[in-house]
Amino acid sequence: MPGGDRKPSLIGCWKKPILAANACVCWPCMIGRQCAALDGEKDTMNCCMCLLSLFGTYGLCVCCIRRKVNEKYSQWDENCCVSLLVAWFCPCCSLVQTHKFLRRNGMNPGLVIGMPSLDKMDDDQKAKFHEERQKRREQRRERNAKRRAERNDEKWTSSESDTSE
Repeated sequence: MPGGDRKPSLIGCWKKPILAANACVCWPCMIGRQCAALDGEKDTMNCCMCLLSLFGTYGLCVCCIRRKVNEKYSQWDENCCVSLLVAWFCPCCSLVQTHKFLRRNGMNPGLVIGMPSLDKMDDDQKAKFHEERQKRREQRRERNAKRRAERNDEKWTSSESDTSE
């Protein structure tokens, strides 16, 4: 499996605000795009599914997508009832989860809300994008190193206090 063993979390849907915004605001389009991706079409939309999801079948469409992903990739160990409950009570989170899984497996459904793809950017925009991304990665790396150091200091001081008693 190209995506590896790591599976996207259902409750981790708010870690990517742009995906959450698409799932909450443009959910019919997201459903249409995921259906097209499951049919093998990258970054396109199935307009029939988009329109169908508008007419009161939102939860059912989300459940069907979830079941298709499960059948195609053996993603989740869940039966139809669990899929229906997840789709009914957490439809946005379910859409984000299936979107992430499809992307990790090479079937990018694309987004409605978001920045343009790199293919549509000119050279200056691409350079700025890569520069900003590198800056964010460096900040994240520094933040994680600082957290690791703090955790190690806490372990060191707690082990010292344990031995001194």
